[in-house]
Amino acid sequence: MVELLAVVVVVGVLSVAALSRNQSTDIQSLLTEADLLRSNLRYAQTKALADNVSWSISLTGTTYTLVDGGGGTTMLPSDTIATHTLTGGVTITTGVGTSASFDNWGSPGAADKTIVLTLGASTQTITITKNTGFIQ
Repeated sequence: MVELLAVVVVVGVLSVAALSRNQSTDIQSLLTEADLLRSNLRYAQTKALADNVSWSISLTGTTYTLVDGGGGTTMLPSDTIATHTLTGGVTITTGVGTSASFDNWGSPGAADKTIVLTLGASTQTITITKNTGFIQ
């Protein structure tokens, strides 16, 4: 009886581990894209501080582009092109059609900016705090 109980417990643990691995692939894609976007936003903010002009990230549903102080596109540090295409079915659902701009002080302006990335029922929210430009 004890052996049977031990086998049932082991099978249960293995089943939970197998299910969590299958679900974590989608979640991992979402987390990876959110972290990459945060990194690229920080890059745009750093460039604005260093160049003493505004820089921005222009957002669409499945891509975003780094725009330099002169209005031209510039290569992202994480890509070999200026526009990054989101992978794994991840989309930007809030902030589409806008841009996250940083002035020469690294500030996004007088209002918080929110960007939401979505994959199925899962979301990741990126908030750029007004005035300070803190990205979380």
